[in-house]
Amino acid sequence: MMEFVSTKEVAQILGVSPTTIKRWVAFFQGWFQKDELGHYIYSPEDVERLKHIHEQLQQGKTMQAIMSSDTNSLKPSKAFETSPPSYETDELLQRITQLELQLAQKADDIVSMQILQHRTELEEIRKTVQTLAEDLESIQRSLSRHSERTLASLRETPKANKKKSFISALFSIF
Repeated sequence: MMEFVSTKEVAQILGVSPTTIKRWVAFFQGWFQKDELGHYIYSPEDVERLKHIHEQLQQGKTMQAIMSSDTNSLKPSKAFETSPPSYETDELLQRITQLELQLAQKADDIVSMQILQHRTELEEIRKTVQTLAEDLESIQRSLSRHSERTLASLRETPKANKKKSFISALFSIF
């Protein structure tokens, strides 16, 4: 069974900080594997690969230059190479794509339905406001006619002279 070591242990072996190892691993993505908790673990081949990277950097090479070199010791091991997608993978990807499209279509349908519902509600509110405006106008006309009639009747009614009435009342007593 292959023995794996942690980032801290590799850093101690190479005499660098764990942060440096993490930076290298991040740059050479896909070349190193993680455990079930998401932590990088290193096989003996990975440690040799990191030693080689360290040596190349000490010689003044950039990480980009190291990555583009054809040295076999830097290439990921067979265990980490991605295999071409199988028929099942292709089928799953197609189904996922199809489901995403259906989901997007369903979301569009729901939004369209909501917009139509809102338009209907707004139209009903507009009609109600229009009816209320017409009713208010009718009430105002009615009030206007009523006040005109009241004013006209007040103008037509003769005013009684209060003195005459008082005097008339006095004579009627005697």
